[in-house]
Amino acid sequence: MNETAAMNKVSCLCALRFICILLVRIADSFSLQHRFLNSNRQVVHESKCRLENNINFVEVKLDRPILDSLLVDDRGLSMCKSIFGMLLSDVCRAAVIAFGISFVISIVPFQRIIRNVIDCMKKNVKRFQRGIPMEYNGEGGWGVCCLSKKKKIGKSDYVEYEFNLPSSKNILGLGLGQELTMCFLTKDDDVVKGEFHPWSSKVGSFSVVLPNIHNNNIDLDEQTCNFIKNFEGELDCLEEIAIKPGQNNLKYRGPHMPVTDMVYVAYGLGIIPMIDMIKAVLPSRSSSVESASVLWMNDDLSKFDLAYGELEKLYKNHKRKLDVSCVLVDNFETNNITANEEIEEAIPTFSEKTMAIVAGPIFMVEKMKLYLQSRKYPEDCICSL
Repeated sequence: MNETAAMNKVSCLCALRFICILLVRIADSFSLQHRFLNSNRQVVHESKCRLENNINFVEVKLDRPILDSLLVDDRGLSMCKSIFGMLLSDVCRAAVIAFGISFVISIVPFQRIIRNVIDCMKKNVKRFQRGIPMEYNGEGGWGVCCLSKKKKIGKSDYVEYEFNLPSSKNILGLGLGQELTMCFLTKDDDVVKGEFHPWSSKVGSFSVVLPNIHNNNIDLDEQTCNFIKNFEGELDCLEEIAIKPGQNNLKYRGPHMPVTDMVYVAYGLGIIPMIDMIKAVLPSRSSSVESASVLWMNDDLSKFDLAYGELEKLYKNHKRKLDVSCVLVDNFETNNITANEEIEEAIPTFSEKTMAIVAGPIFMVEKMKLYLQSRKYPEDCICSL
């Protein structure tokens, strides 16, 4: 609140200073107009005096006035013309504009809009910066990062953890779809390691999303579950976490090139690597891809809070190229997905130059690969993350 009040005060003072300068110029303009009127009146008075001195030599007729009409003292008309000319002057127009600007700035909603725009620019400025790829020059090709903050995502059981890189100019330098290996030592000197796809990667920082292991609806492999359990227990004493680039399984092994149609199938946190891939193919002329279909499945509505907003934004900007389907599936492991009409409709019929990418828990990936093959998708055209 103090920062907002200070900003408002400074903006108002600047506007008042500008208005005062303009008022001084307007006063000077009035002074010039006044001197001009006095000069005109003096000329008229001298002309009248000359005529009065020679009045005896003027021929008087009833049908013609003695004095010429130009010498009639029409002060009201002269004043109106002067005021009208002043209103049309550049100085007056500048004063009106300055007053309007200061008035708009003083309105509270407008101040909020300006503040929101500034905050948005601060948040997104790093997207336009070119970072320096981080050097993983430690023993075994490791680098380090430090935990900076965490926040809960919507109503879901997901938590986003943000980490700072060694330099504010560093970036992870990972490839599209590549995992990040994270490792740390517990209090008992046990080595804990996990593989994750970054949720966000900016200049100077990155973040990962981890689920709450205390929720029985979360399906995790043993290594990931062990990492999260120890990570949550060591948060207060962790100073540094070792990181290095992990494996990248994003490879197309099909015979038809270039790929023109993409099919993304994700379950739960599997949507995380998909977001960057979708963004990479959507802009026109950025790739050979002409259409992209996204199917994101969850067993709980709250889990869609993770990326629903981002997918909705992408769909609105690329309606002609992107198709998005969010499907709620109860107990995916035992569910008969072949009878699910929503899934069948969301996955297009296979055609040449089509590539499918599947991401999620191991049981989901295996089951979805079999389903795609039943839909005539060749095995070498399916990539699993």
